[in-house]
Amino acid sequence: MKKILIASAFALATAISAPSMANTGMDKEHGERHMQRLTEKLDLTSEQQEQVRNIYQEQMQKHKEIKEQGKQRMSEVLNDEQEKKLEEMHKERQERMKKKYGEEHRSHDSN
Repeated sequence: MKKILIASAFALATAISAPSMANTGMDKEHGERHMQRLTEKLDLTSEQQEQVRNIYQEQMQKHKEIKEQGKQRMSEVLNDEQEKKLEEMHKERQERMKKKYGEEHRSHDSN
């Protein structure tokens, strides 16, 4: 039961924080703070910490690949005008997120 609870907590934490685990600026700092919290709350060993970091990195790489595939597929479907409008929508979303969360927020759309 304890392992199921830990796995559930990890899955939830992964879903919530994975986008913040990128290797740049504030995201890296946020990722390290998150790892510290996980380490403290779950009493992770050094070996577990390394495994969790590897999982996050792999997850981020897969996320980037999926995002790029989605962009490519969208560009095959949309005409030039629609692509331009979509890009504008993404930029507007980034601005709203910056206003809501501050400049350190890195939107998924900015990759």
